Amino acid sequence: MAHDHNLAELLARREAVERELAAAELAQARLKRDLVALDAEIAAAREESDRDSLPCWHCQHPSAADVRHYLGNNSGSYQRSPSGSPILCCRVSAPVAAFALQ
Repeated sequence: MAHDHNLAELLARREAVERELAAAELAQARLKRDLVALDAEIAAAREESDRDSLPCWHCQHPSAADVRHYLGNNSGSYQRSPSGSPILCCRVSAPVAAFALQ
């Protein structure tokens, strides 16, 4: 009889551990989902910070609005000049145009 009682306790403990493991796996899945969401938010914040540091983002030149629109639609995939400004920036295109006229 004592042997049967011991087996029942062991089986009950095993079930409890299985439930705990299932709960831990659910928690891990939630944490992974949260990390993915945070990574997306971090990437967006970095992109916004990067754009905010560009001279075109605050420039009053007439073409700056077009550049801002382009930058807003092209997340980090735009070409940059050696100075780091977007190729479409008037500070980049004006010297290039002046050089081409020479």
